[in-house]
Amino acid sequence: MQDDIFKTVLQTLKSRPKRLEDTEVWLFNAVNTARALIDSTDKNALENDVFTGCRTVSEIQLSFDMIQGKYGRKFSSASNRTYNYLCSLVAFCEDKELSDDELMLISQYNRIEKYLLYELG
Repeated sequence: MQDDIFKTVLQTLKSRPKRLEDTEVWLFNAVNTARALIDSTDKNALENDVFTGCRTVSEIQLSFDMIQGKYGRKFSSASNRTYNYLCSLVAFCEDKELSDDELMLISQYNRIEKYLLYELG
């Protein structure tokens, strides 16, 4: 499952869509990018799953912004186009309540230790 979703999302992102319409793909990008930011700065902080307690898209976006502010300093927004692109995809998603299945996916996505930020390039 982990390799499948990673490959699916990576393939989707290679075509550089401006928005991610599929919520599962959007969630994967948000979780995976946040984890990459944390991993690049403080591996011990990865013991905590990202976005636990978030029930809506807007809550994930707000939490992502906080993670980006705390851990994203390593990535220069001027020089890292992949970083900018992945973050922009998190920012542009219609707000909605997440289903129980989507909330379960967040937990699964927190277990993946391969990052789009490094593979998309």
